[in-house]
Amino acid sequence: MTALRPDPDHDAVCASRVRHQLVVAPPGTGKTTVSVRLAAELLPDLDAHARVLLLTFSNQARTQIEREAARQLPPTMRGRVEITNYHRFLLQGVAAY
Repeated sequence: MTALRPDPDHDAVCASRVRHQLVVAPPGTGKTTVSVRLAAELLPDLDAHARVLLLTFSNQARTQIEREAARQLPPTMRGRVEITNYHRFLLQGVAAY
């Protein structure tokens, strides 16, 4: 796990306790980093069986988020964060039926 640099904007997103958040920002501002950080901060407040879903558009973005999760999260937390894209998420839902 790697220490993260302080960032007031990221801190504000992580301090918010709204149920659903949408973070809109230009490339390179740390959306991937803050999404994984937020997932890590939410997990301790959830039931032991609950998980966090990080949903993205592309395979490339999914891969980038998975790399960031491996960097930031210990394995016990990583197992409770589902990282996928819309296509795979919908395919899994359809396959369940």
